[in-house]
Amino acid sequence: MESILNEYIQKLKSSGAGSANVIKKVDNKYKVESLNSLKKVTVTNELKVLLSIEYDSDLCYELDYFEPEFAWGMYLMDVEEIQSAYDEISGLNGEDDPYCPLGFLPILSDNGGNYIMINCISQSPTYGAVYDMCEGVGVNMLATNLTHFFKCLSQELTDELRTFEAPQLSECIDIKNWFDKMSEIFGNTPYFIRKGKMDTQIIDWK
Repeated sequence: MESILNEYIQKLKSSGAGSANVIKKVDNKYKVESLNSLKKVTVTNELKVLLSIEYDSDLCYELDYFEPEFAWGMYLMDVEEIQSAYDEISGLNGEDDPYCPLGFLPILSDNGGNYIMINCISQSPTYGAVYDMCEGVGVNMLATNLTHFFKCLSQELTDELRTFEAPQLSECIDIKNWFDKMSEIFGNTPYFIRKGKMDTQIIDWK
């Protein structure tokens, strides 16, 4: 996972993404372990690797960056933001509500109600999988794990399906065919098999 993440960050840098220039390594072990105290959460080893990086706030201020895109058109959340968002949205409509289940930790946000989340329910058949949480729809599996997720996003950049015309914001190239091309890269995971019915939710974690 660490090598795949580093490769992705280098791809971001070569693509002109500003987030790659403000990432720093941090010793977040204690903070990350504290997430295990959240209801139904068991942090995966891959997630521990991801949470060993975060934005350098001083550099962001110097470069006038505000929540620059890191992946999937969203910014990287730090541990405090993750815990705050989890307390706010997970299990919002009850423990058994599938919209945003207890045990799913947000890691990326667009600051508009949409998140990328990790299934941290250790007893779940999809433990460690990456889910897109779309406002009004709920969670749908995007990648089988974080390694899969970042491998696919590296391929997206390699194939020039996404570009950074500005350091903080990206654009999808050939938006008409982007969905089908990304489906091929990700392996037609549940997020993509909903083509034509994107307002539906596939429940696969129970």
